[in-house]
Amino acid sequence: MILDNRGLEPPQPMMRTLAALGKLQPGETLTIINDRRPMFLYEQLDELGCELPPLNFLAKI
Repeated sequence: MILDNRGLEPPQPMMRTLAALGKLQPGETLTIINDRRPMFLYEQLDELGCELPPLNFLAKI
């Protein structure tokens, strides 16, 4: 699943991401696209026991 959170003000990106995680089936992945690093989300994901692949951050120049 791909979730585009661009243009949303905090805490909406985190809330949408957590809601989408709750809908995933075992083995599915979630890719999120954000305007900024989701700093508060990392702690939530850790508490949920989510596996995080290497994080990729793209900068628009």
